[in-house]
Amino acid sequence: MLKELFNRIMEVSRPEKITVAGDEYITTDYRMTSPTRVETLNINTLSGFVDYINEIAPEENIYNNSFVVIKSYRKVAFFSFLGDQKHRENFIETTCDIIGYPFGIFNEQESAIIGINSGFERKGDYEYLLKVISHLAKRDELDLKDNGLNQETVMKTGFGGMLEKKEIKNPLELYPFRTFREIPQAKVSTLLRINNLGHIGLFEIGDAWKLEAIANIKKYLKENINGDLKIIA
Repeated sequence: MLKELFNRIMEVSRPEKITVAGDEYITTDYRMTSPTRVETLNINTLSGFVDYINEIAPEENIYNNSFVVIKSYRKVAFFSFLGDQKHRENFIETTCDIIGYPFGIFNEQESAIIGINSGFERKGDYEYLLKVISHLAKRDELDLKDNGLNQETVMKTGFGGMLEKKEIKNPLELYPFRTFREIPQAKVSTLLRINNLGHIGLFEIGDAWKLEAIANIKKYLKENINGDLKIIA
């Protein structure tokens, strides 16, 4: 009798899982076991990110309880406010997929010309950079004079490919593609270096351009997202 009573008490008091609106709860304290999370949408453009917030978010009733976070110059996300279980959803995230020109290494002349043509906005010292690289005299070893910042080397000038020593100015103002295409690229102060083999190296000076890129992203979002959605940068 006592054994049967004990077994009955244990059976009644045993925690069970119940499902309500897709979420699981424990019957002892009706605590949610594991909140159902939405699958984050992953895209690669700012325009698609804006389209989702303007067109889809209102239909899914998530616009008024959400905000945007600019994680970096390459990544932006759309989050919900904290829920009952102190978690937040990441509805959509966009990541810039531009590879960009390889700074910090030396490239052969032809590879550098190709990379610069495709990897930079055509403003600032872009034209000057291409001119310097394309006019370098091709020799087994370049005759370089170097004071640590500016260099002097032999370049082809005028008609007939006459050779002349020219000083290379530094630093350069360049606008490499490093963030989303929908916004202006940030200005990068760049040191141009040429080694004795005629290989080209571009080295960025500081990283203030990252803040400029984030500011450009925020400006784009504010101008294109409907309403007064909070944007954290």
